[in-house]
Amino acid sequence: MPETAEANNSPATLLMPGEPPAWELHNAEGGSALVILCDHTRNRTPATLGTMGIDEALFEEHIAYDIGAENTARRLAMLFDARLFISGYSRLVIDLNRHPGDGSSIPEVSDEIDIPANKSLTTEQIISRENELFWPYHNRVTEELGKIAARGMTPVTLSLHSFTPVYRGYQRPWHIGVL
Repeated sequence: MPETAEANNSPATLLMPGEPPAWELHNAEGGSALVILCDHTRNRTPATLGTMGIDEALFEEHIAYDIGAENTARRLAMLFDARLFISGYSRLVIDLNRHPGDGSSIPEVSDEIDIPANKSLTTEQIISRENELFWPYHNRVTEELGKIAARGMTPVTLSLHSFTPVYRGYQRPWHIGVL
């Protein structure tokens, strides 16, 4: 059973009781120094946000999550006996691969599609997304990296993503990219 984030059920909460966790950690006892991050794994939203004001079909598109990344990440984690962090919610809610305050952290527009639920957010709403999804994920990743280092190993992270072959009307010529 994967380890999961604890829900924050304060009055101004984003995640409600019974909702899926913000993240999951698979293979927590992995012997490798490798930690795989799959920041855009899921296409779900918290019940409090519903469909975020966009057509539900768009949640099957790349704007909502990295299609195919989860299966690849799981296979790599098994192959390398690595820890694997899987995000619990769509990048449209908050992008775990962007620092809070970055203009694309909570996108008002994604691939030229307006995201109404992300417009005119209050400071409290932004902080709620950061405190319930972004920081718990990143704090737990940091903790795991520290555990690996404490064993005398140099931690290695692999952030796994997929990408859309057409972005903003541009046909991308690549099949794979390594940064």
